[in-house]
Amino acid sequence: MNLAAPVRRIMNSGNALTAGKLPLRVHLALVLVLLVCSASASRIAAAAKVCEAADPALNLTKDSNDGVYQVVDDGQLQRICACTTIDYVFIIGCPTCSQGTLDACRLESISGKAPYNRYSLLISGLPLITSLRGLARLSGALLGGLDVDGMDKLTTLEGLGNITRIGQDSRGTSIALFSNPKLASAMALSNAGNFTSNVLLIQFNPQLACVPEQWHGIGANGKALHDPCLFSCNSTTFQCQQTATGTRDESACAFQCASEFAKFRCVDNMCVVSATGHESREDCEVGCGH
Repeated sequence: MNLAAPVRRIMNSGNALTAGKLPLRVHLALVLVLLVCSASASRIAAAAKVCEAADPALNLTKDSNDGVYQVVDDGQLQRICACTTIDYVFIIGCPTCSQGTLDACRLESISGKAPYNRYSLLISGLPLITSLRGLARLSGALLGGLDVDGMDKLTTLEGLGNITRIGQDSRGTSIALFSNPKLASAMALSNAGNFTSNVLLIQFNPQLACVPEQWHGIGANGKALHDPCLFSCNSTTFQCQQTATGTRDESACAFQCASEFAKFRCVDNMCVVSATGHESREDCEVGCGH
């Protein structure tokens, strides 16, 4: 917004300022313009925050072996999540890093890669994290490698879907996924490029069934990495989820959830799925609403 012209018009209006006879309406207009300028500047300042992992203001933990600055507690995660751009991100061995903090993350780009091991993004050992959806603002290329490991509750890589390219770490690996016991799908990385087995480190992910078709090769679990996605019904949530076993037909899975697993109870004359329900939909509808 170009506010210089209206300000000049107000300032030059009959030389009112120099004469000390500023009309009230002009005074109010000038105040309004100045307020708009101030608010606009504040929004611009809040919109972008470029950071470096080594910045003392972030107060990250420096690894004594390789000099990499790491996030190891929720306070540090909050500080890097206030950045919109940073040179690299290592979140590792963080028992207090919370889902709420990650969900509020403002990070939009990662501009470089860490010294020594050359990762751009490493996420490892976060017991409270069940989803990476808070990283959905992150887009563009990663110059270094991507590592997600030791994430006990992670089922998908949702949140990394806007990454368009992934480079390599110091060992020549682009994507490392290992020791993620519940990880069932890596489909979120479908936009990140084509990868052959020599740049993929995929190990010890027993539930992993869904990977991008551009990933060629055989995984350490003995499965072709382009195996089709399988679906099974989670009997607790009554939702279909991607797993290593089940059916290829998601609609068949949904029918199974509704007919075999989901239990219903009558609430306000309507049959609804409920953890405390004990009837099939058909049995519930017999008496509900009558």
